[in-house]
Amino acid sequence: MIALKLALAALVVSCAAGSTRFPPRDLRAVAGTGLYLTTREWEHTPWHRAADGVNMRTPIHVIFSTTREACIVSGADWVLAVPNELYHCATRWRRPRP
Repeated sequence: MIALKLALAALVVSCAAGSTRFPPRDLRAVAGTGLYLTTREWEHTPWHRAADGVNMRTPIHVIFSTTREACIVSGADWVLAVPNELYHCATRWRRPRP
C-alpha cells in the first residue's frame, strides 16, 4: 500500500513539474509531400478551400499524412518532413473534399 502511494506521489510530482509529456492529439504519420507552384494547381486539389483566397504565397508546400489529410507548411518544415515520422500540423490538418 505504501509503495502504491509513493508511486502515485511520484507521478503527481512529475506531472506538476512538466516532465511527463503527452503528444498532441493532431500528430499524424507523414505519407509524403507536395509542392504546388501556382495557386491554380492548388485550387484543383481536394484540400483547397474557398477561404484560402487567391493571394496565397507560392510555392505552396504541403505535407500529406497517411490518413489522406494535408497540412500547409513553410518551406523549412516541408524539407524536414520524413515519411512515417509523426508530424504536428501547426495550422490544422485538412481532410480532402468529397
